[in-house]
Amino acid sequence: MKSTVIALFAAFGLAISFAPSNAHAEDCPRGFLDKGYCDRDNELVADLPLDQSKWIDPSTIIFS
Repeated sequence: MKSTVIALFAAFGLAISFAPSNAHAEDCPRGFLDKGYCDRDNELVADLPLDQSKWIDPSTIIFS
C-alpha cells in the first residue's frame, strides 16, 4: 500500500513538471541565438514566430 501511494505521488509530480506553464511561454529560451529568436523546443534551431503575420515566404534558394 505504501509503495502504491509513493508511486502515485511520483507520477503526479512528474505530470506536473511536464505541464505547460505561462511563465515558460513568456520566457524565451534562446541559448546562443540573437534576442530576436527563440528555441522553445530546445532543438538548437530557431523556431518560427508565434505570430503568423511575422512569417515570410522567401523565393527558392539554389545551392550549387
